Amino acid sequence: MSGKTGMSGKISSNFISLRVLIPMLIVLAMLLLLGYLISNEAQREADNVYMEFQSSQMDTAMRLQSSIERDVRLGLRDRLQLDFSELSLRPEVHVALLTDENNMVIASSRLSLLGKDLAQVAEKYSAQPWLIRFQGGDIDDLTIKQSVFTESKAILVSAPVRLDTPGSGLALNKLGKLCIYTDVTLPLAVHAAHIRTQVQQLMIGFVGLALLIGMLLHWTVTHRVVKLLRSAQRVGEGQLNTISGVAGPDEIGQLGLAFDAMVHKMAHSSAQLRKLSLAIEQSPNSRPCRSASPSNPRSWRNRQGRCPTVGDG
Repeated sequence: MSGKTGMSGKISSNFISLRVLIPMLIVLAMLLLLGYLISNEAQREADNVYMEFQSSQMDTAMRLQSSIERDVRLGLRDRLQLDFSELSLRPEVHVALLTDENNMVIASSRLSLLGKDLAQVAEKYSAQPWLIRFQGGDIDDLTIKQSVFTESKAILVSAPVRLDTPGSGLALNKLGKLCIYTDVTLPLAVHAAHIRTQVQQLMIGFVGLALLIGMLLHWTVTHRVVKLLRSAQRVGEGQLNTISGVAGPDEIGQLGLAFDAMVHKMAHSSAQLRKLSLAIEQSPNSRPCRSASPSNPRSWRNRQGRCPTVGDG
């Protein structure tokens, strides 16, 4: 009996563990899926940030190219600094500058850089692409070049700018360089905060869904298996009037129906055995005779219901 109880306890413990394990596995799978989705979403958002600021930077560079060339042609070099002072008000513009044909800074969003050599500025801001010389085709087309550095979260622009003034007696085809350093750290941080908010909302939703699935599994699977287990324990204790109450079109429901049918047959067979035993006990042939002789102290009646006599063989 103790062996059966120990086995039943072990089975019950396994089902309890399964009841806890299934929702945990579901939550783990959902967390892995959530992590994958978050990683993809974060990368997509970062790519969108870079694309957005690359486009904005290109527009700014094209506008400055036209503005600088116009001011130089009109002899309004004093207005060059005004455009760069406006750029200093934009938080994503880390530094912007214009150099002359000798690579000396003649306008900048940072006044401390005026008169500096471009090589010094490039070293200070880790902007080595600014030092690359333009090719003939780039000069003719005024090509704007961009360099994206994801590690430092920076976008660098370098573009040729014509600084000659036709008819002024100055050397023609003087070429300056427009350089812009855009720092996307803050926009990326804003998008990261947005993603964190989405993650928290998704986490709450996934946990709630996992709990719901766990409850459904508990009710549809584990709960019915435990009912079958308890019914089997009662049958083992001799309660043959037990009905599990587990039914349904699935395998567990079919098992419950088969279990109830088996118990019903056992109860019917047990009742038949009791009736047969009672009939045997009430039969006249079943009553013992009184002692007929010392050598046969207890004897049973013959087929005619009579006790044997001393002379009977």
